[in-house]
Amino acid sequence: MAASLMCWGVGKCGSPAPKSTRLTPWARSLAASAATAMVAETSIRPMRPVKTWEVGLAVVIILLFLQIFGLKQNLAENTRNRYWRSGMHRLIYHRPIASFLLKSRITELCMWRWDQGRTAYFQFDALRQISVFVERHNFKAAQRSVLLAETGLAFAAPGTHSPWRNYSRVLKLCLLVSEIGEVAQPTRVAHLLASPGTVTCDEYMHFLARAFTDPSPALEGWEPSTRCRFPLLFTLKYLLTKRAFLHEPVSTLSEIFGAYKLSGFVGDESEAAFIDAVRRHKEYEIAGQKSQDDVRQARESLKVIAQISYLHLEKSEVVLSLDAPSALSILKGLRPVQGQKADNRELELRRLASQFRVGADGNFSDYLNAAANDVIQSGFVEGNKVKKTHLVIERNNSLRNAFFNSHPSALCDVCSLDTKATYPWAKRVLDLHHLLPLSSGIQVKKFSTTLDDLVPVCPSCHRAVHRYYDQWLSREGLLDFPNEIQARVVYGDLKAGFRGAVHA
Repeated sequence: MAASLMCWGVGKCGSPAPKSTRLTPWARSLAASAATAMVAETSIRPMRPVKTWEVGLAVVIILLFLQIFGLKQNLAENTRNRYWRSGMHRLIYHRPIASFLLKSRITELCMWRWDQGRTAYFQFDALRQISVFVERHNFKAAQRSVLLAETGLAFAAPGTHSPWRNYSRVLKLCLLVSEIGEVAQPTRVAHLLASPGTVTCDEYMHFLARAFTDPSPALEGWEPSTRCRFPLLFTLKYLLTKRAFLHEPVSTLSEIFGAYKLSGFVGDESEAAFIDAVRRHKEYEIAGQKSQDDVRQARESLKVIAQISYLHLEKSEVVLSLDAPSALSILKGLRPVQGQKADNRELELRRLASQFRVGADGNFSDYLNAAANDVIQSGFVEGNKVKKTHLVIERNNSLRNAFFNSHPSALCDVCSLDTKATYPWAKRVLDLHHLLPLSSGIQVKKFSTTLDDLVPVCPSCHRAVHRYYDQWLSREGLLDFPNEIQARVVYGDLKAGFRGAVHA
């Protein structure tokens, strides 16, 4: 270390110093000195006396070098917590000088963490079934066979691993349970999701975006003193701002990841700050493409919130199917879940889950008011938030285009009417019908929104299907179908009972 600070010759370790090493390396570069400092020297030989002022100057330069750029090993361990506790992310955005000094540190920060390879278990309908289970049983002690029988989910894992060991992160990330001793205690979120029709997919996914933090109390690395970011909330606000003010409905995943890193945003920034940020979307796209970060877990989390009714994920792009006023309406209502943090991770999970009140206390889907009049026209007897969400999915333009591009048939799935032959002058007379429970979102499989849960129906049959659903739910005393299987069975019964068109 002394030799590196003096920027003079260094004797080789483990062997006599040959004459060549006794010469002074004239190119006294900081890079060479820093590299020398990181080598585990066991013998350092001073080559010649140095003046005191030269040593002092070298020390000052090296310290400045380490302060501004940092060493890799220190960054990996300390930068994240120091950076967010200091609040310097706001200086990055507002002060160019701070941006110059700290941007190198920001680019070292990694993407947020999630649970990878569990997409099927993060689907809204799967979470509803898991919630029903944890309300009745202790998931921590659950056997795989019982889980399969009651949820329809395999919970596949090596025979030596319990379901809890492999899937506890899923339940905690989704705020369904917290661990209290040997019990997986269900949260308020699980209680609400377990009741059919109480919570819509949109309500839940918006809340999850507002509550999920980086780092997360569901994963290692969270501490009460750590300043957290809200990556999913940031993503939604970025997409909505871009649609509302730039009138651009499409964003790439690379752009979103680049924006998250370069902006340094937490997620609670002002509308004006987000407007300025989305104007840099081309810069973010380039930064995201060049990034060396592992984005697989972050991508998995975006697949989860892509179940929201107005979103459509197509491989590397997210499409937002809302007009600008509706996007702005949602944007103004999105705020992070704040408050005094709990003392440990499990208590923090319960604290966050306790903030989920929209399912019981009100209709989150105020932005769907434009669809209120359409509910009756669609065939439903009366409108509620569950039916509104169902209609928004069926009228998602991006989803509609993707479906008919992949399924060019013009036949109604109920009455088999050939709409192309019957109405040759009209294009795409058919509607889309969503086969899942009314409160469900759009399922995402692999890298895209799945089209497997949609069928084409003519407008008359579509109204009749909704009327049939109303009658069935009324007889059963339910607000929604309890699960996907029941919803598909009811639709199948309708088709089986259809006797064909009756002409006068």
